[in-house]
Amino acid sequence: MSGLPTELRDQLRTVDIHERDTARLAAIYHRSVARLLTDALAADGHPAGGDLGRRVRRLPPALVRRAYSLPGTPLSDAEVPGLLSGLEAAAQPPAPAGVLTYDDGSWAQEGAVRATRALAVDDHGAIEVVADPSTVILESLLKARDALAVSWDAAWREHNTLVDCMVFAGGPLRSATNQSTFGAVYVSIDEAEDPLRLFEVLLHETGHHSLALRERFTTFLHNAETLSSHPLRKDPRPLRGTLHAAFVLARICRGLARYLDARPASGPLDRDEVVVRLDANRAMLASVMEGMGQAARWTEDGEALHASLLAVLAEQETAEQETAAHKVAEHEVAA
Repeated sequence: MSGLPTELRDQLRTVDIHERDTARLAAIYHRSVARLLTDALAADGHPAGGDLGRRVRRLPPALVRRAYSLPGTPLSDAEVPGLLSGLEAAAQPPAPAGVLTYDDGSWAQEGAVRATRALAVDDHGAIEVVADPSTVILESLLKARDALAVSWDAAWREHNTLVDCMVFAGGPLRSATNQSTFGAVYVSIDEAEDPLRLFEVLLHETGHHSLALRERFTTFLHNAETLSSHPLRKDPRPLRGTLHAAFVLARICRGLARYLDARPASGPLDRDEVVVRLDANRAMLASVMEGMGQAARWTEDGEALHASLLAVLAEQETAEQETAAHKVAEHEVAA
């Protein structure tokens, strides 16, 4: 991390969003992954890929997956034209996150299986990518995206910087991501018909991407593999996963609270349900932070990130108390 500019180092150490710094960090990460591909192309007699790789801004998940499969699965001659055109496209400004509406091979299906296997889902082999999401799902996603765009611009921009596409699937998962297909968010078709649930998914899985990106540049925990439990998972998992839970819960709480502030009367989400979900996520964040604080051995950057998460918790607790006091005052006036 010593070679990073100060502002980029600062972005690593906070749960807050500075989208320009995130975009710079993401480009550095994607170029490092692209180098795996360009080195393989050069070794195969195609040095022109090197210049393209240095200009990459965001690789699609299919190319991320192909890069991580090297050198175990060497490049074939038939792949070269597609890789070169893919690297050229990846040098353009990233487009807003899309939806996978076709099956271009195995990357999405394989990524969905890997993502659910990492979550210790028993029947991960039953996952099946849906390449033609229903109109109901697409309309639900449109409402969720509208809710995020109007309530938290920085989070909306970060989502479109880090996430390349939403991949809907049937089977035993709710939502997931996986480093091997960085840029893809896998979502259950059963969850996807609810705009509020999808709003949370956008915050949740973009949050996982955001912290995973930070982890490519620094270490937050000395004891990342120590087992710990938290409300999002029934079974004990490595403490690194607990940190991820705290990070995404902080993002979800802020997102739900911002939605209530931005859309006080009407909007694409059910306001009463947003209040219920905000209360539930605040309680989970408090529980995760309490458990993590007792178990974690922080690095210097981890201490800074932990302080940032504690600030979000305090902010949410204060807002909750103010809401409760306001309700009491309203009740007294009515009486």
